[in-house]
Amino acid sequence: MLSPCWLSQGNLLDPLIHILDAQWYWRLACQEGNAPVERLKAELYPDLDALWGSWSEEDDRLVDYVASLSDEQVESQVEYAWPRARPRHKTLWHIILHILNHGMHHRAEVGLYLNTLGKSPRDIDFIIYVAKHISED
Repeated sequence: MLSPCWLSQGNLLDPLIHILDAQWYWRLACQEGNAPVERLKAELYPDLDALWGSWSEEDDRLVDYVASLSDEQVESQVEYAWPRARPRHKTLWHIILHILNHGMHHRAEVGLYLNTLGKSPRDIDFIIYVAKHISED
């Protein structure tokens, strides 16, 4: 049996909110040029249904934004205002990759935590998701 593990963000819901928050934060920084001052808080999501609803909407916004970008835009620098410091600039695809890697890190953390509770999320490989849900005809 696996020994209990800890979560970097408190309880089981917190790392999920943190993933959504980071995705929302970086999308707005890139798309609108301003990183939000406030962060998403647990009080906004009293249960998983509320979180999933917001997450689904944010996923749609991120996918629509990325789909609207040209190759040149993806390779370009984006500048965004950051409330705690001078304006920043980064290569756009670096930020998009960060959003994906950051979410993957915390999803793995949640998966390991659930596994230690005997509640494994089972197979979460992307290629299996694609095979089950996306037609490649």
